[in-house]
Amino acid sequence: MQPVWSPESGEPAFQQALLEVVADKTGYPVGMLNLDMDLDADLGIDSIKRVEILSALQERLPGAPAVKPEQLGTLQTLRQIVEFMAAEQPAGAARTEESTAATGGQYQQVLLEVVADKTGYPVDMLNLDMDLDADLGIDSIKRVEILSALQERLPEAPAVKPEQLGQLQTLGQIVTYLQQETATPAAGVQGTAPAPTPMPVTEAAPPQTPVYRSLIHPSPVSPDGRPPIELPAGARVLITDDDSGLPARLCELLNGEKLSAEVLAPDAALTGDVNGLIIMVPQRVDDRFIQTAFSLIQQAGRQGVRLLAGVTRLGGKFGLNDLAAADPEAAAVHGIIKTADKEWAGVNCKCIDIPVANDNPQLAETLAAELLTAGPLELGIGVTERCTLTLQTAPAGDLPDPAGQPLAAGDVVVITGGARGITAEVALALAQTYGVNLLLLGRSPAPQDEPGWLAELTTETDIRQAIISHLSTGQMPSPKAIEKEYKRISANREIRNNLARIRATGVSVSYRSADVRDAGRVAACIDQARREIGPIRGIIHGAGVLADRLLNDKTLEQFNTVFSTKVDGLRSLLQATSRDDLKVMVLFSSSTARFGRKGQADYAAANEVLNKVAQQQQLARPDCRVLSVNWGPWAGGMVTPQLARVFAAEGIGLIAASAGADYLMREIATAGPVEVVILGSDPAALAGTAVTNNIVMQLAFERNVNLQDLPVLQSHVMNGRAVLPAALMVEWMAHGAMHNNPGPAFIGFDDFRILKGVILDHTDNITLQVLAGPVEIAGNRDRILVELRNGEVLHARARIMLSSEYEPPVEAADPVPAGDYPGRDGDYYEDGRLFHGRDLQGIQSVSACSELGITGTVRTAPPPSAWNRNPIRSTWLADPLVLDSCFQLMILWSFRNRGAGSLPTAITGYRQYRRGFTDGDVRIIARVTASGAHNASANIEMRDQQNKLIARLEGYECVIDSSLNDAFRKNRTARITE
Repeated sequence: MQPVWSPESGEPAFQQALLEVVADKTGYPVGMLNLDMDLDADLGIDSIKRVEILSALQERLPGAPAVKPEQLGTLQTLRQIVEFMAAEQPAGAARTEESTAATGGQYQQVLLEVVADKTGYPVDMLNLDMDLDADLGIDSIKRVEILSALQERLPEAPAVKPEQLGQLQTLGQIVTYLQQETATPAAGVQGTAPAPTPMPVTEAAPPQTPVYRSLIHPSPVSPDGRPPIELPAGARVLITDDDSGLPARLCELLNGEKLSAEVLAPDAALTGDVNGLIIMVPQRVDDRFIQTAFSLIQQAGRQGVRLLAGVTRLGGKFGLNDLAAADPEAAAVHGIIKTADKEWAGVNCKCIDIPVANDNPQLAETLAAELLTAGPLELGIGVTERCTLTLQTAPAGDLPDPAGQPLAAGDVVVITGGARGITAEVALALAQTYGVNLLLLGRSPAPQDEPGWLAELTTETDIRQAIISHLSTGQMPSPKAIEKEYKRISANREIRNNLARIRATGVSVSYRSADVRDAGRVAACIDQARREIGPIRGIIHGAGVLADRLLNDKTLEQFNTVFSTKVDGLRSLLQATSRDDLKVMVLFSSSTARFGRKGQADYAAANEVLNKVAQQQQLARPDCRVLSVNWGPWAGGMVTPQLARVFAAEGIGLIAASAGADYLMREIATAGPVEVVILGSDPAALAGTAVTNNIVMQLAFERNVNLQDLPVLQSHVMNGRAVLPAALMVEWMAHGAMHNNPGPAFIGFDDFRILKGVILDHTDNITLQVLAGPVEIAGNRDRILVELRNGEVLHARARIMLSSEYEPPVEAADPVPAGDYPGRDGDYYEDGRLFHGRDLQGIQSVSACSELGITGTVRTAPPPSAWNRNPIRSTWLADPLVLDSCFQLMILWSFRNRGAGSLPTAITGYRQYRRGFTDGDVRIIARVTASGAHNASANIEMRDQQNKLIARLEGYECVIDSSLNDAFRKNRTARITE
């Protein structure tokens, strides 16, 4: 039963109902909402979604004051909405919830006092908007401590449930949560409705042991049975020149396939339309070439390239056979392309490796054929065979027996990456296992003795209070300044403590502050270590930085910083130890190099270079155990708590520091391969996943959404900005369901919800991910949960239905709406009622309209290529123009009967009774089942020219508001051309 508002209900009733409505309409859990959140900046609620929320709030609380249209734009936060509605109550209305309000004030005061006690911050510098992590440095453990103390101070207060802990990000959210739990009566009491169950939040996965060890093997690939890559006739393909004559020959062969191929001069920029880009990597490369390749690939992606390939000369097996005459830094191009493969949907990405010498007379023909054939991401071409790289995986505990002691007591091992986190654990394990002396190189300043005022302090609270005292210069320092100083002190202490732990094993250890890219500084530090602690017998290169951004957004400066820390750092080490008799060389590479990862093109490129340098170093130093470890993420180091949650959502386990260090001690004692992959879970988990309501969602594909690649957006503009049509969302989600489930036909969907519109300006480019869950069997139908996301932003969700047979049509018994619709057909596209441009003007005529519904005739959509430069398929699964025209007819209905425009928000179900829509007009019958001032629901039929039922929409919901009228009139963006 719905709660009924009364003047006595007071502000808490508004608050609780509003939070529940926002959660329902946006998909955010109730527990992560608070009243101080900004509708736009924090929640991404645009004006259209705002109308929908306020309309639903009015339904939840009948009789409550309505938000006036002129007030709509002034209400920027949830709190402002509550205060507005409270202020609109009848004068003198009594509040029967004062005890709850008083309790809320008590929660606030006690919480601030507890936080002050546990962190050392004075109460007067705290406020409820502070973020527990970013502003106050309160981690998950400290959060539990604070909430436990709060429970002790207020034993009658509701306890924070474990599943809610990760959702409470600010002090205000904690207070809001406690107020909600206090104010919510027990479920089942008449006149109340239980709060919706919050969506579960996946916390960081616990460290996994044992770790998984994968070895890389070339596996044969047949040229037969693989489909061709589809490029249009005359498609322009550019091939970079490597001075070998091979690019020119490839152009001849590709032109013979009715393409337009040409050789691209070094350092030339891409101009005009480019359908394919082939990076021919020369036998010798330098940093400038790698930077140029990165820029060319980036330009090609922005121009909508369909084919992207990099061709290296590493022996035909990616350096796993013989790298003596090759340049290992050529592998950087493959790292970039593997990342492009993860980021760019619809692009055929290929990493191809060929022999160093051009002694295969059929090489050009084979290479041309492979460029135009779908196949594995990595393909090696030998003299007579082709191969791809595969993994053989087993728990790392199954390592071979040791081949002997790789290091002796007194040997010196140089480790880059500092004396904190992962490298500190590895250093300690080396000291404990082999008794070696250590030189640690890191970016942090060398550890310093602490001042007297700090030396005796041990608790976080005492340290923070002391920092405040020493930073105060007449005014209270900011929380960020306090946090920065606390982190500096913590880092200094961590380095000092780790050095003490290592020295306690009886070895000698030195720490030097150095930028590993500075070859002179690195050499000087190593020279000093030789003189002071012994001969250099091992190096471990663990230094690295991240600057994650998508390929299209990454700057060359960011690329260079990440790339040079790994590659120049390794050069510095190798140069400084070129005359040392090394027994062990370990390079910390990354699983990003093996698999690719969104946002990490630079990191993948750098670590692929490390992998191949290691192969070459093993040949040059046969008596040295050379190892390049493609590590998965560790629990610690560069993996922040936020990033840990991302890995957990993707199903990727973290490597515990102790387990990783223990594995490495055993690996360097074996006579194993040079390149290994080490993960905290099975490598199959790196396919790309997310977790929704405990359902693992696999990435099906990605789409770049911009006005150039998707020109139909120029016909779907409101308020001067393009909006992705709901009908295209449906189409893409249907493709997402079929991606990993080929065979069954698309027959419809259930529970379609738009949670946040995809809105963009003329120059915007938004990468959307389509994720699909596992198949749920429902009779003879397969049901698959599919989501449309942009990173963590959930735009839409539906359960797609697939089946080997179509359901029989179900005829409706309700009468067809009657009544005249005024005006001439087509005027509604000119007079501001419909905002749709030429491509989406699907309504041919309106035959009837009344309060009961509307009928009309609409046309079918042109082929997908007319709307999209890179269509997923050549035909539609449904018909997005017919669906959108259904929504357009409901806009005309709302104008006729409510005087305002409308937009779709949800659809309960859709069933399609045959494969696709045939050519010719389609008759639409929309029967309105419920309506109010700000919303309407309808069931909509789509019939062919013989009046046979093609498809049906059940439970179509739309929001109606006069603010849309002006938005519809602003249906052009800057520089739009029809």
